[in-house]
Amino acid sequence: MGNEAVVFQSSDPFFSVQTDGSIFAQGDGASLDEPVQFKLTASGPHTHVWETVVQLALIDSPSPQENENEWSGDSNSQESGQNSLGLEREMEGGRERLEQKEVAHG
Repeated sequence: MGNEAVVFQSSDPFFSVQTDGSIFAQGDGASLDEPVQFKLTASGPHTHVWETVVQLALIDSPSPQENENEWSGDSNSQESGQNSLGLEREMEGGRERLEQKEVAHG
């Protein structure tokens, strides 16, 4: 369930965003062997647009017993519990950077 009035778009074709803001990997190109960075755009009603940079990376997690229900990024690490999917947003001055822009109708 999400906000149908807000439309999310990812600049990376291998990652999509649902109406609730959840990020999903699509296809074989969505590898997290290296950190992935892309721009996320949220368009709201009345021409408001917000943009932020999202970085996805695998991070080390505590022992598997502490994270037995946590998704870990791939089938091998999911079984071993060695990694977990981390989501980081680009920060500026310790605060999330969101830019609001007006979109011209034409």
